[in-house]
Amino acid sequence: AVGLAASVISVMSPYIEGVNLFGTRLTGVAKENALIMTFLVTFLGSAIVLATVLLKNTSLKSKKHKARKQRPAARPAGAAQQTATSAAQPATPMVPQDAETQQLESMSETDAMGQFREDAADGSYSVDASATSEASEQEDDSIKRGVVLDAEDFPMTGTNGEVGLSPNAEKQKQYIMKFIDKAMTVVGKDKKSMSNFDKFGVSLFMAGACETLGQKQELSEADIAKIMADSVQTMGFKRSHAKTFADKYEEYLVQDPTYMQMFQAGRNSLATYLTDESRIEKNMEASMAEWNKPKVKESAAGPVTVLFTDIAGSTAMTQNLGDAGAQHVVRAHNRVVREALTMWNGKEVKHTGDGIMASFVKTSDSLDAAIQMQRETAEYTAQNADKPLHLKIGINAGEPIAEDNDLFGSTVQMSARIVDKAQADEIFVSEIVRGICAGKNYKFTNRGTYPMKGFDVDPILYEVVWKE
Repeated sequence: AVGLAASVISVMSPYIEGVNLFGTRLTGVAKENALIMTFLVTFLGSAIVLATVLLKNTSLKSKKHKARKQRPAARPAGAAQQTATSAAQPATPMVPQDAETQQLESMSETDAMGQFREDAADGSYSVDASATSEASEQEDDSIKRGVVLDAEDFPMTGTNGEVGLSPNAEKQKQYIMKFIDKAMTVVGKDKKSMSNFDKFGVSLFMAGACETLGQKQELSEADIAKIMADSVQTMGFKRSHAKTFADKYEEYLVQDPTYMQMFQAGRNSLATYLTDESRIEKNMEASMAEWNKPKVKESAAGPVTVLFTDIAGSTAMTQNLGDAGAQHVVRAHNRVVREALTMWNGKEVKHTGDGIMASFVKTSDSLDAAIQMQRETAEYTAQNADKPLHLKIGINAGEPIAEDNDLFGSTVQMSARIVDKAQADEIFVSEIVRGICAGKNYKFTNRGTYPMKGFDVDPILYEVVWKE
């Protein structure tokens, strides 16, 4: 700017000598003043233009850096392992359309993900992938809404942008990325052009796959959460939303059976992929077909077997282990129970806080699942003596009332009463369950009658012997 101004006055100097300007003859001091003014005007004008051009990019980088600084700090060790159950922290209900504007300003990060999930599910709004190139005001609004953003803006170096993965975890992350790329070939769309509903489904699928891989490779829960967040982020999620999803994904699983089905599909597909990579496309195709099926209203009644699990001594466990330790045990319970449900065609109905309620079409499947749960729980406790897990399981069969993805009626009430009568490491079943499975390869022990609140006749309960 200085050089340009100097050049201008050097060129002008011989031409303005003696020129009349606004009644003043430019000679001597007047000429010098005119050249000085010309120099200043030229310098300031060119400096402003140059500064605007050169500092524009610097300003953008500064904004990004500031945004990253303002993101939530990394969770302390063990905190990322905690997952609230639906009973402890119910998910944010969908905001009505006429109240949405008032709610956006106070929306938390978890609320934003919940809003995205709800809006994606019912199609109440659509997302344009070009939102990331809009003005900062529009970007702020899209963040509040939980809108997916361009993944290129958020390089994947760990869920908090600072702490990376261990070498082994990084290797497993690359493996899961290869798995995801192969699975996505079935979708036939670019990740950014997919509907929000499909992106959410694929994210649940990825979460299941990441959990299975982490368990197979004995990764820490923190590493599993980081790999899951980075995997989900490839779908175009904002980094902070991907991290929230990885930390809180179990909250979604209890809200809708379809979500749990997609999650379990990811678990099963990864387990199959470890031994046969050629089946991933077929598995993904079937999973997406199920995900996009219209919901069918459940029949009002039908023969169903209801199973309840309960963590024995959960109150004392929280006092002895603290919240973080107790959540570690709850997560182990969730993993064991859901693996068994997946293996034996069980459907998770809801999480009860200290246990899970599930249903089975085939009664013998419920017994096989319960036996697997107890055996895997015993194996877990043997390896984690400082954080032991002991389950009580109760099973009953009948024709409960199905409504709003839940089960009601005396069949469910009896099953809940049965699990209360069982002790740690026991499986108690009703007489009808024992009768249905009589003659099959199960061993039952008659435990006599038990008084049941709300039932006139004291039922006979049977213990299923599962220890060899």
